[in-house]
Amino acid sequence: MATRIILVPTDFSKHSRVALERATELAKLFSSKIVLLHSYSVHTATVGLAPFSLPDDFIERLRKGASDELDRVAKDVIAAGVACELRLSALPEVDAILEAAEELPADLIAMGTHGHTGFKHALLGSIAERIVRLAPCPVLTAK
Repeated sequence: MATRIILVPTDFSKHSRVALERATELAKLFSSKIVLLHSYSVHTATVGLAPFSLPDDFIERLRKGASDELDRVAKDVIAAGVACELRLSALPEVDAILEAAEELPADLIAMGTHGHTGFKHALLGSIAERIVRLAPCPVLTAK
C-alpha cells in the first residue's frame, strides 16, 4: 500500500504531538506528505433556558489563533524535510477529519488519543474511536 498522504488531526495537545512525531517518521520513510488539520468548531452552549452569546469577532479570533498555532507546529515537520499542508475546519472534529480524509484522499490518519476510560469516556466520547470505526483508510492512534 502506497502511503502518499498522511492526515494528522491536531488539537495541539501532547497526545497530538506524539501522533505527529510518529506521522513525521512514517512520512520520511515513505516520502509522504503530511496534512495537518485542526477543527476550531465551537459547540454552542445554553445557560438555563437562555442561549449563550459569543462576541461577534470570537470565531475569527479563534480561527486566527488556530492558524498561527498550525503554522508553528508545521515548522517542525518542514524542518524534518517533510512536505506539509495546513487545513482549518469549522466543522465538528469527527466531521472535519472524515471530510478531509475523503477529500484528499488520505492514505493514513495518524491521531492522538487522550485515553479516557469509564465515566469520562462515556461523558466525552472518543473522537479517535469514532474515526477508527468510520474512516475510509487505516488509522494510527498514539497515546
